[in-house]
This record gives sequence, C-alpha cells and structure tokens, in this order.
Amino acid sequence: MTPRPELLWNVPEWVLLIHYVLFLLAVAVGLYGLYHKYRVWKKGRGDDEDPGPLSARVARVWREGILQSRIRRNPYPAMMHLFIFWGMAALFVGTLVDTIEIDIAMKFFSKPLLTGTPYLVFKFILDIMGLLLIIGVVMAAYRRYVAKPEGLRENRGGFAPMHILLLLIALLGFLLEGLEQAALSPEWGVYAPVGHLVAVAIRSITNSQPQIASIYPAVWLLHSTLAMLGIASVPYTKFHHILIGPLNMLLYPASRPMGALKSIPGIEEAEKIGVERVDEFTWRQRLSFDACMECGRCQDACPAYNSKKPLSPKLLIVKLREEMYRPEARRLFDDIVSPTELWSCTSCGACINECPMLINHIDTIFDLRRFLVLTEGRVPETARITLESLGRKHNPYGLPRKERAKWLKEMDVPIASEGEEYEILYWIGCAAGYDKRLSKIAQSVIKLLRAADVKFAVLGRKEVCCGDPARRLGEEFVFEALAKRTISILKKYRFKRLLVHCPHGYNTFKNEYPRLGGEFEVVHHSQLIYELLSSGRLKLRKTSGIVTFHDPCYLGRYNKIYDEPRWVLESLGLDLAEMKRSRERSFCCGGGGGNSWYEVKEGVAISHLRLNEALETGAGMIAVACPFCLSMLFDAAKVKGVDEKVLVKDIAEILAELI
Repeated sequence: MTPRPELLWNVPEWVLLIHYVLFLLAVAVGLYGLYHKYRVWKKGRGDDEDPGPLSARVARVWREGILQSRIRRNPYPAMMHLFIFWGMAALFVGTLVDTIEIDIAMKFFSKPLLTGTPYLVFKFILDIMGLLLIIGVVMAAYRRYVAKPEGLRENRGGFAPMHILLLLIALLGFLLEGLEQAALSPEWGVYAPVGHLVAVAIRSITNSQPQIASIYPAVWLLHSTLAMLGIASVPYTKFHHILIGPLNMLLYPASRPMGALKSIPGIEEAEKIGVERVDEFTWRQRLSFDACMECGRCQDACPAYNSKKPLSPKLLIVKLREEMYRPEARRLFDDIVSPTELWSCTSCGACINECPMLINHIDTIFDLRRFLVLTEGRVPETARITLESLGRKHNPYGLPRKERAKWLKEMDVPIASEGEEYEILYWIGCAAGYDKRLSKIAQSVIKLLRAADVKFAVLGRKEVCCGDPARRLGEEFVFEALAKRTISILKKYRFKRLLVHCPHGYNTFKNEYPRLGGEFEVVHHSQLIYELLSSGRLKLRKTSGIVTFHDPCYLGRYNKIYDEPRWVLESLGLDLAEMKRSRERSFCCGGGGGNSWYEVKEGVAISHLRLNEALETGAGMIAVACPFCLSMLFDAAKVKGVDEKVLVKDIAEILAELI
C-alpha cells in the first residue's frame, strides 16, 4: 500500500510560491480588517465591568462558541450551522496538516508524518467533514433564500458571497482529491469515499495519468486562491461573527447577574445620563453589536415583536452597528430609534437567553431608555404618573401609607420588632399591599407560614416600594433613593431570610441591592413552600385536576427557579401540562420592564398571546408565581371571556385552599 500520494508534493515551486504569497497577503488583509474593527470599538466609552476568571471565560467560549449550546436548541439551523462550522474547522486543520507535511516533513525528513492507519482515518474524516460542509451550505442557502423564516426576512443580506465561496472551496477540494486518486490509483482510495467517486468519474472521461497530473497544479492553485480569499474576507463579510463572536463571549461581563441592569458610574455628577449617540455606548457594547450574525433568534423569542409592536431586538442591534461605522456619530432619536420601539421592551430576557453570540440587548435598550427619561424627560404619561407616585408616595399607586395592607390587622399578622429575631421577614410589596385581588397572594402565604409554624413578621406600613418599577422605567435616581431607604429599614431588623413572593422584588433584592450595600438572604415563596412541604413542616390535603404553570421571566430566566413551583404543584396530585414555551424559553405575560404601568397601543396584548398558549394545554387552571403575571393573565381571561373556563391563581392561593 502506498503510504501517501506524491502528486501534491510535485506541484511546481512557482505555484507554491504564489500560494505562500497569497497566504501572507490574506493574513495581512484579514488582520487589517480586524484592526479597523478594533479602532471602531474603541471609540466607545470605557467599560470596567469584570468578565470573570479566565478559566470560566474559556469554558464559556467552549460551551457557547465551539459546542454551540444555544444554536443546538432548534434542530434544522443547529444541524446546518454545525455542519458548516465543523466542516470548516476540520478542513482548516487538514490544510494545516498538509502544509506541515509538504513544507517540513518532506523537505527535512523526506517522509510524511502520517502513514498507515492514522493517515486512513485522517483522509476519511476530512472527506466526511467536507461533505457535511457542502450539505450545510446547501441547507443554509435553502433556509435563507427559499424558506425565509420570520427571523431572517428583514436581514440586510451579505451571506450569499461567502456561501458560494465555501461551496466552491469544498467542491474544488473534492476535485483535487479525485484528480489525485485518478492519477495514482492508490489502494487507500476507498477510505476517502467522496474523492473516490470523483476519481471514478474522472477516469470515465480520461485514463491518461500525465493529463490528469497536468491539470492538478492549476486546480490546486485555484482552490488555494479561493481559500486565501476566504481568509482575507472574513472580517469584511457577515462571516466576521466567526472571529468576533468568540471574542464577545470571552469578554462578556458574566460577573453581573443577568437580572441586574448595568449601573451608571458617577450618576450624581453626570450632565447627560443614558445614550444619545452610538459612540456613547461602551466599547464592549460596540463589540457585541459587531458580533450579531442576524440569525433572528432574539426576534423570534421577543414578546414585543411577536405581538406586532415596533421592536425587533435584532434590527435594533443591526441599526446601531450600521451607525457605529458612520464617519460621524449622530443623534439616534427619532429617525433611527423611536421611543415607542424602546418602550415596547418588557425586559423579559428572552433575547439574551436565545442569542448565540451573548449580546445583551436589554442593557442597550435601557441605556437608550434612560436618556429619554433622565435627560430629555420623554416618558409615557401613565409611566410619568407612576414615577411621580414613587417619588412622592413611595409606591407606584400613589396611595397614602395608611392604605397599605390594611387587612394585616384583620389577620392579626405580627409586625416586626427591632428587638426580636425572626426565621422569616416577609416582604409583602406594593402590589399585594394595595391591590385587592393581589392581596390574596400575601394572605395565602401568611396562612401557609402559620400552618407550618414558621416564626415570621412583616414590616406593615414601614414598607416602601423596593424600586423595581422606577429602575425598569429608566428612573435611576428614584430607584436608588427607594433602594437605599429600604436597605436602611431592613438593616434595623434581625431575620434569617427575607421572603418575597414577587419575582420583581426578589430579583431586585437579590441582584440589584448588593451593589448598594444591601446583602440579604432572599427566598422566593415558591422556594420556601417547596422546603416546607418536602421537609414535612407543611402538610396539605391532596387534590386533582390539570394545571399549567406560567414561568415568570424574573423568576425563571433571570434567577433559574423552575423546578420548585412545579414540584409543589405535582406534590398536591395535580397533573402538570406544559405550554409549548416554558422554563427558560417561557413567553412573557407582558407586564415586565415597567409595562404594567403604561400601555403600548400598537399590536395586540402580549398577555392574550400567552393566555392562548395556556388554553391550548387544556388545563383548567393557570398557576403563576408573580403578582404581575397573575394580574396580566387574569385580566386577559376576563377580556377574552374565558375567566370561568380557566382559573388564574398564584401557587400560594392554590395551596392555602388545601390546608
């Protein structure tokens, strides 16, 4: 058996010289393209957020970039992308190995490094990966130019040249393999099956070894030239995400929890707060804009876009990227980005959860929203009233403190004393404190705490708003004032854990307060109920029926609490029917991002879309674990006239009925 073919090593020196010159030129052109992008990124503001330890960052690149964990969620595009990615990677390694063989092994040792079985395995893998690359490119072309799914329909284009180039490189690679086998007829030919079939086709045309060998250098040079063109063009085409995506993953500020918005350094002295021009974004954000590959996954998951509101997270990032490359930065409002576009965001985090490049769309949207609110004072009227109420009355309803949780006295609920220590300090919150319907959640939680003999207390009228509505509406000053006031109140009392039934409050206490000096052990009521039931401290009657659970965005995606509420429901004997979008891919109720306090009239109500998904399960009850979710879905059921067909209840209400 011939250990290695010799045809490639007989390529004329002048052809090899051209190849090396092209390679150096391609690398130079590619590096210049990256340097140009670097200069554009650096025009942004400084960014001192910690991306975390290097080991964790490398692991993140491996998980998200190499293994492509997010891309694999959707079968067709996942298979397509994996074929292209791994096909390109394998062929690059194969080219590198061949170069080492030609320039080092044969010139200095007069023999190849790979022989025998390792070489056969090497050839077989390269053949298969080259075939997968071709299949992947064809799949990509069909998806982008024939099927055109919703997420790709408004793309700016630019992928076609690279798809054609990749296809030509792969086809020419197989032609070279076929020429090699047709000229030399090696015994190992069948181990490169695709090349073997091409060789059979070539030999059906001509059996002249000299003629085949004479064609080889020209085809090899063309193949090499196209490969070099591919290397040089990556930074200038949509394929730049191959390089910039992993870089963005490496520098992603993972030390900040997903549920915490980016803080504003030096807010007290700042003359202008928020972002008005694209050069006012940080360099890290500008880098992330460049990482976008316009796949549309964020758009497909976005509740605003799905409900026909004027926001596409994908198109917003694309617009900002285009602005980033203009010679002069210009004002973004209102011709480029409309206020309604920004106010449509529910801050649900679905875009971040889906993005394979780890772009933080919400940071971008809220930087722009903060400018509207804090610099220009452009706020929807109902949101303005809410912010004024938060500033004056310390609650979003604008009601006096004496109206907060008046029912506490009727239930004889213990009010926290500074001299006592409690197992649980229960934060009731504004929604349950002022809204009659939502107060039933807190009343149910209190019944469960008493049934489990938990030593607890509440703050009663000493509570003020935790500040979440202000922060999500873009009013940082009001948020910080409320947060600091709340922290000073809580620090007066001795308690082991702070119990919160509202995921928005839970997220604020857990992820936003530590930056301001508020370090508390926070527990959501679904977690505490799970603990009490599983330990036997809380004993309830069994029931039956079909229930579906709606994952609140701030509980699920932001804080990864998925299993506890489901376990609680199933432990009661209920059958759990999952909606088509659940857990980390749950669809928003429409109440997040301050949307409970103002209305974007365009499109349809997000809560109606989510209610339809719940109705499709056939469940007779929708269980929630958030007062805003309850309010949005409860109102949607009434508007659609199905409030008697399907009940909307918090998990605490369901359990309290079984004491």
